[in-house]
Amino acid sequence: MRSTLEIEGTWEEILANANEFSGRRVRLTLLEKGTSQETDLLKEINLGVLSDTWSEYHLLIAKRQAETLTEAEQQQLIAISDRLEVANVRRMQALIELANLRGQSLAEVMQELGIPESH
Repeated sequence: MRSTLEIEGTWEEILANANEFSGRRVRLTLLEKGTSQETDLLKEINLGVLSDTWSEYHLLIAKRQAETLTEAEQQQLIAISDRLEVANVRRMQALIELANLRGQSLAEVMQELGIPESH
């Protein structure tokens, strides 16, 4: 069993990969078989962002790209982005902890859970 987990890439690249699955629900097929700690980690990994939040985020991004974003909307976009970043960091931390707990690589755990590594 590994005591540490090696991850390739910069922190920004790891977070960029996290963004790829942040709006999706992760399959929790291992909940019944896992330990209490695994169950808690899987729940943390599965926490999603409400679809309304994603809709608002994408609308604001489109407005920013069209250069029609108001100051208030810009502040709203920043707030949503901050929440998404925090959620992604928590999810990556939980994935890393789960990989360590299982003695697997991060890539193996992500593959088992159906989370794409990168696009």
